[in-house]
Order: sequence, then C-alpha cells, then structure tokens
Amino acid sequence: MAMPPGGHARIFGRDRAVLVVREFMERPDQGRKRTTRETPILLFEGPRGSGKTALVDCLGDSLEGNVPYARVDFEAIGSVAGYEVLAALAFELNRKCGDYGRLGFPRFIIGRAVLEEKLDVKDHARAYAQVKARLEQYRNVAALRGLVQRVAPPLQAILGIPQQIPVPDFAGLLVDGLLASGRRGRRLLLGAGQDWYGDQDLGLGRDPIDELIRLNVRFQADNREMVDGLLMAAFLADLRDNFENRKAAKQPFTAAVLLDNADTRDGQQFLLDLARSRQDRVADGRAADPLTFVATSRGLLTTRVARNIRPYARPDNAGRTDRRRRGPAARWWYPIVLPDLDQSQVTTMVTGLGLQAANDRRIAAMVYQFTGGHPGGTSRLLWAIADEPDGPYDVRDLLDRPDPSGTGTVGERLTADLLGHRTQRELDKLLIAAAARHQDDADRLTVPRGLLDSDAETVHTPDLWGGGDPPEPAVLEPVLRRVLLRRLATADGAADWSTVHQRLRVAAQAEKDEAGELYHALALGDVPLVTRRLADRLAGLDGESWLELLDAVVAAPRRTSGGAEPAEEAQALAAWADTEKEPPAVQALAPLVTALWLVTDPLTGVRRRDLHYDVAAGYDAITRFCPRRRQVLRLRAQDHRNEAPLWD
Repeated sequence: MAMPPGGHARIFGRDRAVLVVREFMERPDQGRKRTTRETPILLFEGPRGSGKTALVDCLGDSLEGNVPYARVDFEAIGSVAGYEVLAALAFELNRKCGDYGRLGFPRFIIGRAVLEEKLDVKDHARAYAQVKARLEQYRNVAALRGLVQRVAPPLQAILGIPQQIPVPDFAGLLVDGLLASGRRGRRLLLGAGQDWYGDQDLGLGRDPIDELIRLNVRFQADNREMVDGLLMAAFLADLRDNFENRKAAKQPFTAAVLLDNADTRDGQQFLLDLARSRQDRVADGRAADPLTFVATSRGLLTTRVARNIRPYARPDNAGRTDRRRRGPAARWWYPIVLPDLDQSQVTTMVTGLGLQAANDRRIAAMVYQFTGGHPGGTSRLLWAIADEPDGPYDVRDLLDRPDPSGTGTVGERLTADLLGHRTQRELDKLLIAAAARHQDDADRLTVPRGLLDSDAETVHTPDLWGGGDPPEPAVLEPVLRRVLLRRLATADGAADWSTVHQRLRVAAQAEKDEAGELYHALALGDVPLVTRRLADRLAGLDGESWLELLDAVVAAPRRTSGGAEPAEEAQALAAWADTEKEPPAVQALAPLVTALWLVTDPLTGVRRRDLHYDVAAGYDAITRFCPRRRQVLRLRAQDHRNEAPLWD
C-alpha cells in the first residue's frame, strides 16, 4: 500500500507474496510440452488496510503484457451475476498478450449468446429452429455486434471502463477482439463452441442445440446455480483448449484472475461455484485448469472455506511444498495471511519521509507501537507527520490533527479506513467490545442482559477479529482496538469506559481469571489493588508465571493522560505507596507497575527514555523480595536500560 497523495513512503513486505503466486502459475516443461498442475484458489487474507489491494496492483503490474490476466473488484461492482463476471474475465483474458496471442472462448460465448433469446419453449421444434437460426446469424459480424451491445453495459461496470464510452463503441471493441477474430473466430464459435454442449467433456452424446435450449429454459426460470455452473464449465473448457491445442500451449505460466474484495455475497458465490466446478472436473478425470485464481479476503470468505487449515500460511513459508504438507484440506483453497510490517520496515518508511528529525528510529518505534505494523494505519500516521513535519511527535496529537485529506481528523479517518461501512448501532457495540482483551473476553458481555446481548454476531465478524490460531482466541485488529478505546474513553451513556471495564472485571473474577480481573482493574485506575495483589503473588508464583501475570496486567489501556511528562505521571500514580503503612514489597513494586503501564501504553508518545530507566530501577528494587528470580529480573532491567537511549 502506497502513501496517499502527498506522502513519500511506501509499504514493504509484499514481494514474497508475488513470488508465491508466480510459483503456483508455473507450468513444468516436459520435453516439448508444458503441463498444467493442480492449483488451489489462493486466498490472501488481511484486515482493511493490510495491503491486499496493493498486492493485487503489484500482481497486475508484473503480469501486464507478459501473461494474460483479468481483474475484478467485487466491492466496486455491486451485485452481479456469475455469468456476467465470466464474460468480463473472458474479455480481459482475450486481450492480445505476447507469445500467448489471444485466448478464445467460443464455448462460453455460445452459451452466453442463447441466454436471453425469447424461445417458444412450448414448441420444441420451433425453439430448436430459433436457436439454430440465431447461431447461424453469428457468422455475420453485424449480428455479433448486436449480441455484444446487449452484454456490454454490465461488462463496462465490472471492468471499470468509464460509462462515458458509448455502448456501441465498447461493443465494437469486444467484437473486434473477443468474438470475431476473422473467419477462424466465427468458425470456432459455431464448431467447437457449439458442439461442446452436446458432450461437455463427459461423453454425453447429446444434441448440442437441445442442451442450449435447456440452458435458456433454466435461465428464464432464474435457476442461476445451474446456469452459472454450466457456463463456468464452458469457460474452463475454453481455457484448457487454449493451453493444450493452441498458441498458449508452449507458454511457461498459466493465465491469472485477480479477484479483490471477494468477501461480498457475489464474490463468495462465484468462488464457491468455481471450487465446485473444479471438484467435478477432477471427479470426471479431466485435465487441470490452466488458470490461477488469486482472491483477497478480510476473513469472511477465508473463515467460511478454510477454517480447518489454520494456522494459515504466511508469504515467507507459503508455496507448493507447504500446500502439499497440509494435505487434502488445502486442495481447493490455500489461505495466506499477509503479515504486518516489522519495526525495521516502519523505520525505513519514516526515513523515506525526509524529516529534519534527530531520530527517525524513535518516531518509527512510537508509530510501530501504536499500529503494530498495520500497513494502512502506519501510512495514515506517517502521512500526517509528513504534512506537519515539525512535530510534536505524539500519537494523541497526531490522531487529533486535521487529516491531510481534508476530511475529519486523522483518528476519524483511520477509524473509517479500518471499519468500512458500519451502522451507528454496530459502531456503538464495537466500542463496548473493544474493552475486551480478546473474543473470549468479549463473550462475557453477551450473557443475558449483557452489554452486547444478541449483538455478538454483528460485532464478532471475521473481517475485524483476526489471529486466533488454535487454541488462542481471536483478537480485534490491534490498531482498530486502540482507536476505538480512545473513543470509548470519552463516551458517555449507559455503556461508558467505567461500566464496561467493571463488567469485565467482575466476570473475570467470577471465572477465577486473575489476569483478566487485574487487567480491567488497572484499566479502571485501581493501581493500589493491582499492586497489592501482584505483591502478594510475588512469593507464591514461580518467576516465569509471575512475570507473565505482570506483563498481562500492565497491558491494560489507560483512559486518560495527566498531560505531564510520562515519567512524572508514573511517579504520581505510585505516590500512594510511599508510606510506612504499606509493606516494603508494595512500596518497591508500585513504581515498577506504573512505569511499565505507561511505557507499554501505545499512546504515550516518544517521551519514554526516563520511563525505561524507572522500569529498570523497579526491577532491581524487587530483586530482594525474590532472590531466586534475581537473574531474570536483572536481565529485564538491563533490557530497559539498553532501550532508554533510543528514546533520547
């Protein structure tokens, strides 16, 4: 994903995904003949802003002029029938492309041509004569042009061709390329194209005209499943013919279809029909399809078809070898998760902004801690920094700035980027769910008379909740959760910050989930209770378990900032323990808990140096209360001392 207009950074980490697609497209050379291998539908998954469309852009750029390919964005085209999508793909794949020439689709075109004919189906002989006469007419280019004028409007929408281009002009392009490449094209149309319907690669031995009449009847009866299924089979048969018997047969790669935003109802149905057609082909012993399908999903489609393949592959380990290792479960669908950026990639992006800043790494670390490397969130913040490069470099300030696009604040635009189209009710419920650590935690709010109650299905959608490879529960996309929590912090009404976290705290306590109870207690600002409980557990848990508990608790969100220097704010939050009334362990632990809480907070900004030194001092201070864990505590202290200078 590139920076929006006016930015200067780019998103990294998608080159490997392009190589994975190339690997699946390869056709091995066996002597004088290339063969096509079985290829699953490649599903690249990621939340909004994860770079899925950027990957499709990159794939299109690499294929353009080299390999036949087609591209469809299901979210942009609205509701569309499967046979119309196939028509658009056929048109795109037919474009002349290097040594591949043109890919012809006579079988599909014949089927599409008869769909809307007004046949006298009550008189079979008359219907037979009507179809035969109509097909004979297509020997004439003018008749073909009339057909294409009827199918052109939806193709223009699917392919993103400007509607300002008159339909007759667009139809002329189609006729000149797709249907009527000279006499040979028309001969194929009425030869192999027509005859296929009597056989359908199954040895049916039927009359093709009768089968075309049956196709028309099904279309008029709105039996779209049967219509789309047969036309899909015709489309794929055309492709196999191109790569077995024509110019494309000697080429090293299959054709490709790039389907962006395939989570829509029509997108999912199209790919389910494709998978079913491929399964039927294998059952009937037909050859593999020389077409690699690449689809992107925010999780809805992936969850529907590939839930049992978790954990999903990532670009660094994806490929045919990994697919074979997964066995039959990955035969038809192969999901690949697009990874977030790592901190070094974010640093490179910050350096690319050309800021007059003393420390690009410090800014990158702040941005990375807030976004978790989410590509869209990272780009949005860096664009805001590039728009006002003089600072201050603080996440809260960045989120409250006017967005460079001129629409709302940076935080508002980021929220809109991540959520897409949501109703106000859905947004209100997501604000509540954002207080939960993960989906299992959020389920505690769906009990009878709970804050989410019957809204769980609209809140826990796979396009917003990711991860969750067994046995871990799914989590709300981290950067989305952070911007939602910030809005929850200022919300008023029946479900505000205090109400939601208190509900979650009580529920965790009832289920004896100590980490959850203390996490939500700290979110409510109850630093004394949390510190005392952690001090009590210091003697009872082994070192590793206690540190895991500490880490889980201090990850709690903060509702507000005091506005002071972070180190001063942490000291003020721990001041209650500076009294002889508190046990020595509590006195030593309180500054560590508050300093860790603030240094872990993604909204703290770049002023973290003194916090890291205070955390190091805190770990050193508690070593006397747990001598058996002294070494690991000192190692942690040293890690923070090493980190502190990076924030100067």
